[in-house]
Amino acid sequence: MLADESRKFRRNLAIRWCAVKLSLRGQDRLDATRVDVSDAPPSDVLHSILSSRPFQTTLTDAVRQLLAGTSKREWTSTLRDAGVTARDGRYAQLVGWLDAAREPDAAPDRTPPESVAHENALRYTAALGQGQVAPVWADYPTLDEAIDSDLADGPLAVLAAADQTPTIAAHIDKTDFAKRPRQQREDTLKLLSILDTQCNVYLLCTGRTACWLANTHRSDLPLDFDNYLNTTHHSDHPTEKVVDDALSTLDPVGGPVQLLRALSDEPTETVPQASLPEMLRRDSSTVSQYLSILKELGLVDCYSVGAGNHISLRNSGSALLDRLDAEIGRQSTLDSLFGGTGKSRKRPCNHAPEREAPPGQHPPAAAGTAAASTDDSDTAPYRTRFLDRTTHDATASLATPGAITVSRGNVADSRSTPTEDLHVRGVSHDADRDEVIVAVRGTTPLQYITSIALSLASPRLFDNVLPLDRLDEIDLSPFILRSARCIGCLSSDAENDPQVLRDNFIQWGQELAEMTTDLRDDECDDRGQLRSEIMRSAHGLAGSLAHLLDVAGVDLIRELRVPSPVNDSDIDDIMETVSVAATIQSTYGHYATYRQLFEDRPAKLETALSPQVDAADPYGTYIGSLVVRSPSPDRVLEPLADHLADPLPVREDRPEIAVEVPLREADRSDYVGVLNRVGERKNLTATPEAVTLCQTLVNNPWALSAALNRLGEESQQRPIRLDEVRVALAQLDAEELLPDATPTVSKTVAALLRSAHPLSKTELAERAGVSPRSLRSDGNLDALVALDLVRETDDGNYRFTLPFATGDERGTQVCPDVVDDDHAVPRDVLYETVLSLVDDAGNRVADPDDPLGALFFGPGIDTERLVAELPWIEPWVRVARLLSGSYHTELTRQTVWFGAEIEQQPVGLPA
Repeated sequence: MLADESRKFRRNLAIRWCAVKLSLRGQDRLDATRVDVSDAPPSDVLHSILSSRPFQTTLTDAVRQLLAGTSKREWTSTLRDAGVTARDGRYAQLVGWLDAAREPDAAPDRTPPESVAHENALRYTAALGQGQVAPVWADYPTLDEAIDSDLADGPLAVLAAADQTPTIAAHIDKTDFAKRPRQQREDTLKLLSILDTQCNVYLLCTGRTACWLANTHRSDLPLDFDNYLNTTHHSDHPTEKVVDDALSTLDPVGGPVQLLRALSDEPTETVPQASLPEMLRRDSSTVSQYLSILKELGLVDCYSVGAGNHISLRNSGSALLDRLDAEIGRQSTLDSLFGGTGKSRKRPCNHAPEREAPPGQHPPAAAGTAAASTDDSDTAPYRTRFLDRTTHDATASLATPGAITVSRGNVADSRSTPTEDLHVRGVSHDADRDEVIVAVRGTTPLQYITSIALSLASPRLFDNVLPLDRLDEIDLSPFILRSARCIGCLSSDAENDPQVLRDNFIQWGQELAEMTTDLRDDECDDRGQLRSEIMRSAHGLAGSLAHLLDVAGVDLIRELRVPSPVNDSDIDDIMETVSVAATIQSTYGHYATYRQLFEDRPAKLETALSPQVDAADPYGTYIGSLVVRSPSPDRVLEPLADHLADPLPVREDRPEIAVEVPLREADRSDYVGVLNRVGERKNLTATPEAVTLCQTLVNNPWALSAALNRLGEESQQRPIRLDEVRVALAQLDAEELLPDATPTVSKTVAALLRSAHPLSKTELAERAGVSPRSLRSDGNLDALVALDLVRETDDGNYRFTLPFATGDERGTQVCPDVVDDDHAVPRDVLYETVLSLVDDAGNRVADPDDPLGALFFGPGIDTERLVAELPWIEPWVRVARLLSGSYHTELTRQTVWFGAEIEQQPVGLPA
């Protein structure tokens, strides 16, 4: 889905759409880009806007304003410094030519090169989101990817840097707009919201159309849409009067206020009514009483969308919480921020209502309570729970469509974690981005595939992601779904009734759960046969639901957690199962690749449809994405790559198709993703310095997400400050900082981050919980100083090299020198470290015959030989690489193919 808009922009958009422009239907603005979105797909809407003369004129003026007084040689660097970073900065090279003269009346054979470049810049900008031939956008063929990767950091970044605000007048006619597929309508509204972050977007429609939008697309519209329309609550009282009356009635810590806070914590301030009892840990009747009170006081709204009623927080409810926070001091003080390692409050990312089981069937809970594996020593029941926002943000940030990402990350193990927590399957759904996450542990192949299947078949998740109206909108014929996609559960009744289809999948999950329970309790005659039956059923259920989500337009993200105690043999077996699942959960067009490439059962082949293979594009794709989290990612990469390349024997008469699966190791881009995703809700954007320091210091992306979620929300969007980075990292435990460093170093860094002032060596040792001797031994503190992560003050005290959050340093750029040095390389950083920590280093590094000195002659450095010479320096090699922005590994990225051997490999795109 398109990127999640910040609350500020959504509210500003609501004011302009409803309070201002609804009364101006039919009026034109001479300076506005006018576009009719009623009967056009989102990509066409975007093209119309970007190719319009008013928008292009404003964009040209913005570029010329930014480049005023600069030479052509400085164009690109000036624009990149201003935040125009789309396409790794290449868009800045292109759009800078808008500063050149435009001569449209010149003869074709005499058109100046500058004018051609000017027109090319406009043409490529207009091609955003079109999937056309423009090579600069060839990597991003879809609207969503163009928005996320190019639009925000391209033309909108130019406008923002120049403080230019073009006007867009969008007309919507209900008759035509209602005929568009719902997914396109949602994308259109969200596209307008994103454009509104830097443009004045006005919606032209009748009041009747506006009311229809509020009732039909409430979750896709700005938070205050219905407030300005006055469609769901009529009150002559101003907000202040409503808040005053409510404060005189409500207990500040009572149940109704807790319900308001639960709504406020949601990104859209809206939740299904059926999910509130679990969120508040109250029974349904009590929650109904709370809602009656809040509705009567005018603090919440109730409306119907999809599967049931939804509850939304009104402006008056937000104002009441703000008043309570100001009066009772809900915000943390500086001392509390630095005095401990407070944890963010975990809360469900989302909820969906439970459905009652059809007559004669087991209740839906059965699928969530049965054991998914018999290989665990304890018999605590398995259950499915919703992930907290912190985990969702991190996992989704690492996910790459059609690819598998392997990342370092802590995973609970049986030595320190209660069995009940080990037997939890995590699920989550972000409706704004239309993405679903299933996060499971994998200690055996059986546990992995059954957990994935049962998570997807969870009634609460299914109803949240695939409500009946969405199932009914799938426009592929049942014949294609059954014979090409190979989706199960499509009985004749299910073809015409989405309720039957939904119930069939839920029942399949219940039956699978019951089989795993029988295996666990040894209630079977042949354990091997039952285990095989479970594996086949789980593969079928997981594959069917993956394909169903794909045709419904939902982004599926899987997370596999592999704990440390799992031995290499078991990891190999798990990766084999992951690879087999990938063959089932992949597609060539609308054809399931397993059926095309590996199926050998005659009965299945007789009913299978065969694709018409495009010789120019014979490659299929892996549905969704997979993120593998492990404390030792190197143990996962090699067996995963091996099994993906050869998952199963390929059938001789298979079509000439293959599936390419990019396999990547988490890198800097993932830390950027976490910073930006969490920052969207906080109104904070990532900076290069913040990314470098977070990747260097934080153990893994999940820890970073937890740290950033502790920050407060800003009223206006701005770059994150380095003192805020310090505040966030101060919340982490020592073991989550500086991976591969000794415990003494991690504790030292944690103590310095939490301190609001420099510390003496004695104070530092005391706060870190280490001995003064350990600070001095092995150069622990000296290494941090040599790398400029820690600085010694003039009076002999020590501080971390990030600004303090109070006083004169707040908002300054205090950071290690190497971070601010665009020309820094690991060799130079390691050279300074060696000089500081090695006896007689000055003479040794100056001597090319010395084993140590020889390493520093020449432009680069052989780090393997350096570690062999100085074993203690190994963890600091990683730090030097990251601080200088040049960290790479041999297995960072590779692409694995399975299926037919394609003679001509695809030509790689330029970097």
